[in-house]
Amino acid sequence: MIASYAKVLEEFSDEALELAAETTIRTMTIKSMPMPAECIKACREAQKTLALRRHRDASKRKKTRAQVTWTDDDAKRADELFRSHWGERAVKDGVELALWDFLVQRKQWPNSNEYLDLKAKSLARQKDLEDFIQYHRINGGIKPGAQAWINTMNRKSAKLRSLVAVDNGGEDAA
Repeated sequence: MIASYAKVLEEFSDEALELAAETTIRTMTIKSMPMPAECIKACREAQKTLALRRHRDASKRKKTRAQVTWTDDDAKRADELFRSHWGERAVKDGVELALWDFLVQRKQWPNSNEYLDLKAKSLARQKDLEDFIQYHRINGGIKPGAQAWINTMNRKSAKLRSLVAVDNGGEDAA
C-alpha cells in the first residue's frame, strides 16, 4: 500500500510533500489515512503555495534595473536604429523593449554578445512579470497602477513591432 502512495507522489518535490503532509495533518477531520487522490490534491496545493512564496521572496529582492530616461532626439535615434536586422531579431525573440532601451542608452547597435546578454535579461524579466501577473490574479487582481504600466509596455512593444513591419513592406518580422 505504501508503495502505491510513493508511486503516485513521486512527481512532487520533498518540500511540496512536507508542506502537503503538514497541512493535511492540521486539517484532517477523519482519523484515517488520506486517499491517494487527497494526497495528490494536497501536494498540488502545496506546489502552488511554494511558488507564491518564491515569488513573494523574489519581489523583496533589491531592484537592480535603473529607470531609463531619454530625450525626444534619443528616442528618434533609437527608433531609427531599431529599423534594422537587430529590430527584426528582437521582435522575433520577443525582446524589443530591451533592445530599444539599449539603443536609447548606447546610441548604437549591440554586438552579438551584448544582444545575447540583453535577451537573457529581458526574458528573465518577462518571466518575473508573468509570475507577478499570475500571483496577483490569484490574489485579488492587479492594481490599477500596475495594470496601467503593463498596458503602456504593451503599446510600446506594438509600436516597435510596427517599426520593423513598415520596413518590410507591412509584413511583420515575427
